[in-house]
Amino acid sequence: MLISILIPTRERADYLKAALATCVAIPDPNIEIVVSDNASLDRTQDVIRSFDDPRIVNVNPGRRVSMRQNFDFAIGRSTGEYVYIIGDDDGMLPEQFRALRDIIEEYKPVAFTGRHLSFGWPMPNYHRRGHIKIRREHTFGVPSFVEAAPLARLVAAGRGDGAAPVPRIYHGCASRRMLERMRSATGAFLNSRAPDTYFMLYTLFNEERYLFAEHPFSIAGHSSVDTGGAHRFHPDDPRAEPANRFALEAESDPRQDQFPGRWKVMSLAYFSSLETVRRDFPAANIRPDYSNWYQQILRDARGKGNVFPEVMATLGAYAESIGTTDEFREASRDEDSDPRPIARFIRRIAKNLRLELPIVISGAEGGVNTVATAAKAVDRVLGDGYLRTKKPNTRLTLWSRAQFRAFRGGLTAFSAKRLANK
Repeated sequence: MLISILIPTRERADYLKAALATCVAIPDPNIEIVVSDNASLDRTQDVIRSFDDPRIVNVNPGRRVSMRQNFDFAIGRSTGEYVYIIGDDDGMLPEQFRALRDIIEEYKPVAFTGRHLSFGWPMPNYHRRGHIKIRREHTFGVPSFVEAAPLARLVAAGRGDGAAPVPRIYHGCASRRMLERMRSATGAFLNSRAPDTYFMLYTLFNEERYLFAEHPFSIAGHSSVDTGGAHRFHPDDPRAEPANRFALEAESDPRQDQFPGRWKVMSLAYFSSLETVRRDFPAANIRPDYSNWYQQILRDARGKGNVFPEVMATLGAYAESIGTTDEFREASRDEDSDPRPIARFIRRIAKNLRLELPIVISGAEGGVNTVATAAKAVDRVLGDGYLRTKKPNTRLTLWSRAQFRAFRGGLTAFSAKRLANK
């Protein structure tokens, strides 16, 4: 079985070099590494060609396109039976890939997602983390199927709390047969400016179940050039430049979401993708609770006072266009009855009270600290014992062995924190 690893990229040559290094280190001949270069003007092509690996497929849409179009283009140029997408500042965990393949070949799911790790690139004027936390509850878990319908009902009602494991194509796998079903309905694999959210919502509302495992197979990198992270800042802030560029290019995409305009708050991005999936797949019979969704969006916008008037206006116009003006009026009157802050406060307290000793690993190696060096360190700690998790009582044993390897390597939680703070 051929598995495709996709890296859509644009003018992040230094990050891409580390991301590619983690992919070519995978000891598996039956993969293809599709790098879709979105008309970069930097050293991106030099970086790609510097890797002498026949598994690399170097493709280019030929002109600058939106992020959605680049994702779609990369999928269209891949040939694997399964597709796994990472970003150009992310990385794979090479020694965990064998388990990933074994799981896919045994269960043959429409989609499979693990629990990816997070790595903050240590950069001036951004942050100096450069380390990764591995938590016991997120490792060595036996794969299990998740029924989609219960979570879909929560999403439609606007009640999802973000805690449930959701299907992903970004840091997750999608089967070719599922992707082709999506394309047959719309002409595109991912038909929203938020392709990962669109994929998640499509899966919840159109597939019976998906596979999930509490174990990492890749690392999500976070840096000053993150598009997602840049949305936190006001458009006039220089740090918002990646988000501003993303918005401009999304507006030039011939395929647009059901909800028009830019996303000023993240809940509006989720709502926009939900409405787009509802439009694209009418047979799914998605019935959003618009009152709850409008309440959530307006509350989030009130927390960002400078964008509230614009969100109020665009959301009101949209509500009128789809005949949900009454729900919008109800939501706009409701300012203080949101129970979620209390629930979030309780979860935060519970998390702080939880006795937890994660393994904290520094990515530093030989004066270098990238997602590639971090991936090596994680693989050394996790080992290859995940393949044996189906046997009784092995999960705790595997975690204990991982703790021992981290301690033996001088990367216990306390020593790694001191390293990361230097």
